[in-house]
Amino acid sequence: MSADSNLVFNNRYLTLKQLGHGGFGCTYLAVDTHLPSKPKCVVKQLSFETDDPDLYELIQLRFQREAAILEMLGNLTPQIPKLYACSQEGNKLYLVQDWVDGESLEDKFEGGPLSEDEVTDILAGLLPVLDLVHSKNIIHRDIKPANIMVQTQDNKPVLIDFGAVKEVISETAGLTGDYKTSIFIGTPPFAPIEQHYGKPVFATDLYSLGLTAVCLLTGKRPAWKETDLDTGKVFFQKLRAGTWHNFAPGVSKALQTALDKAIQPTASDRFHTAREMLAALRLRRSSGPRALPTSPSSGLDRLHTLAEKYNGIREAYQDQDTAFRRELMTGVFSEMVEMSLKEDSLNVRPYLNSENWGLRLATYVYIYSHAHPSVLLELIDSTEQAGQQPFVQHRGIEAIGKILEGSNREPEVVEGVERLRALPGRLGSHTLRHAELNRILQKFDDVSAGRNSNEVAGLD
Repeated sequence: MSADSNLVFNNRYLTLKQLGHGGFGCTYLAVDTHLPSKPKCVVKQLSFETDDPDLYELIQLRFQREAAILEMLGNLTPQIPKLYACSQEGNKLYLVQDWVDGESLEDKFEGGPLSEDEVTDILAGLLPVLDLVHSKNIIHRDIKPANIMVQTQDNKPVLIDFGAVKEVISETAGLTGDYKTSIFIGTPPFAPIEQHYGKPVFATDLYSLGLTAVCLLTGKRPAWKETDLDTGKVFFQKLRAGTWHNFAPGVSKALQTALDKAIQPTASDRFHTAREMLAALRLRRSSGPRALPTSPSSGLDRLHTLAEKYNGIREAYQDQDTAFRRELMTGVFSEMVEMSLKEDSLNVRPYLNSENWGLRLATYVYIYSHAHPSVLLELIDSTEQAGQQPFVQHRGIEAIGKILEGSNREPEVVEGVERLRALPGRLGSHTLRHAELNRILQKFDDVSAGRNSNEVAGLD
């Protein structure tokens, strides 16, 4: 097929220009001539060669199956292009998908390193999408800067160019004779070792996304050549866990640690799910409720503003336990943590029993950041009463654990622990709150037992 414009697919889609080409075929920007508004779309033309009728039939069946997966994914979230049509003509397959009006991260990368805020916004926007994709038992297999678009209208990242349909074509090229065996699909510099062996897992996508983030932060490719000015020898550099920090010295320790885990060579050493990685990063997204619109005059003002932001999310997504809702809540929680770390002398005790759940959450976060035994008994009472809000109650339990962790068995701590022992019985035995509280009590008992042993040894 010529790369010229004005080609027509299915007597409907008129091409405007070629967007790219490679071993699998060509991609075109086109318009849908059957609709009055002539909306833009992307036509992907994929080519294969075979004289085997059985293989030809297999390709048809698998192409339809993989196209159905793309259709399903596009209907799940606006951050994956919708599939409008698919067809086959001879040895050419066609997919018609949504056109994303925006800029790829590859284009952004060419402009130099991105800021930490920009990269965290991208990660915060994509990890829930990957969580959704993986929940359908699907692996993207080709995450890299060129396959992530940032939409002009809302700055949301969009994941494009899934590897599933490409596998249909690759199997016809003699790369494998076993059609049940997964093969390498992807871009080698962004692919971990298990992907090269045709055994991708969910953590494979997380590796590729983590390495993409590292590239954006450093402004460097995954591997590059350098010349030793003293000897003239050419040697290779590679972005690896730990070593990339030298090329992005301003990145926070928290983000360094999370990305290092994402790009570990062995899959079992990485995050196992996108949700786990998102929780570790404590990210917020640009499309959700964001940083404070003004600069409130005091720390308490900021605390109240964040509380209302949290309450707004609860009201907007009432009775909807979706990944997006949880992500937005986690984002506000992250902002509460940032605020708490910057404020040293807020009096939050009056809010411990507030019916404003956002305010109570912010109070728990602040107490966690400034743990002191003097507030423990009030915190225990407050947390016990927060059972109707599991997310808030869990944060209260974490704050209790932080106080016990730094205690020296003050009287209020001893009294508090005795009261805590009755609390697990009032929590659901299969909840995270129950497990977290039991873990805290067990750790406290272990530390206390060790301290007593040392005291006895000292007396001897």
